[in-house]
Parts: sequence; structure tokens; C-alpha cells
Amino acid sequence: MKILVSGGFDPLHVGHVRLITEAARYGQVVVALNSDAWLKRKKGYVFMHFQDRKEILEALHAVEWVIAIDD
Repeated sequence: MKILVSGGFDPLHVGHVRLITEAARYGQVVVALNSDAWLKRKKGYVFMHFQDRKEILEALHAVEWVIAIDD
């Protein structure tokens, strides 16, 4: 089973890690990662750019893959 979690993850914090780890108990975790443009609209700035956030998420054992959301 595939489990989808989504967000900006900017910056990635322990709450995100716990969410992803818990989701992995139910299936393969796919992370839908929001764009830098979405972050700018949401909070007015980007702390960590998309590629950096993607690389960190992909390094988590519980994450099967990360997809970009064209938002």
C-alpha cells in the first residue's frame, strides 16, 4: 500500500520525522513536496530550497520516494 504525506517541510523537523515514520507503519511512504513558490505564498520566504528539502527527505529510511507538487 502507498501512503501519501504532503507538505513544505521547511525546515524538516522532528514532528515531520515522526509523521513519516508513523505513516511507514501502514505502507510505502510517498512524500508530495511543495515548491519554493508555494512556500513564498504561504509564509513569505523559503528557508531551505526545494532540492535541499528533497535530498533530506530522500535520505530518510521511511521514505520510498519524493514527488514534486506543481502548485
